[in-house]
Amino acid sequence: MNVYGFFVLPASDKPIVIQEDVRTLIQAEPVWVERATLPAHPDDAREAS
Repeated sequence: MNVYGFFVLPASDKPIVIQEDVRTLIQAEPVWVERATLPAHPDDAREAS
């Protein structure tokens, strides 16, 4: 099954990590897998937008 989402996030001076919970049983502990990392934006890039 493919699921898609579009999100608008504010500029951040910290990287943003996208993770997915891939556990197979709902009662099990979460198993997080990193899917993507969005780089941090320096302060001068935020001021230009």
